Amino acid sequence: MKQIPSAKDNDERLLTYLKEKYLQKDGTALIEVELYEGFELYDPLTRGKTRRLNQDIFELVERETNLIPSVIPLCIRFHGRKLDETEQDEIRRMYKEHYQNECFDKEWDQRTERGRFIRMLVFGIFMMTLYIIRSVNSDDTLFLEIISVLASFSLWEAADIWLVEERKIRKERFSFRQLRDARIEFN
Repeated sequence: MKQIPSAKDNDERLLTYLKEKYLQKDGTALIEVELYEGFELYDPLTRGKTRRLNQDIFELVERETNLIPSVIPLCIRFHGRKLDETEQDEIRRMYKEHYQNECFDKEWDQRTERGRFIRMLVFGIFMMTLYIIRSVNSDDTLFLEIISVLASFSLWEAADIWLVEERKIRKERFSFRQLRDARIEFN
């Protein structure tokens, strides 16, 4: 019978994989990006103050960092083209700006979800209180059932937001912070 690996075994395999593939002696995870000749460094549809790096660069970095825990600092190293200092600084600025905007977006999502959580919780508690008060003084079972359903739905939705959505957004926010704070090098 085939034995299922334990969580500890999986953690050890992941750590070994990360050490072999990404981790450097200084504790950072190295992501290497090849800027081959002919690669469109900037998004061809953008220009001027809104010029951005090619989306393929961000997709590669995010794909490569998917398994790397967000507590490990990153080093993004660009290879291939010889870029002058001005262009290197511009790439660094665009990279940081992209992930700073992603962090702002996740912070906005988190605030929105917190507001939704509070509204659902307050509404659910109000409906549950109304249900308790009305159940003592009323024989209208249909009305009580409607209040009960509304209270239950609101409280379950609040629990889902708090237990699932909030944690998912927090994890995404930590990942984007890790990407934003990455050291950018050129080789």
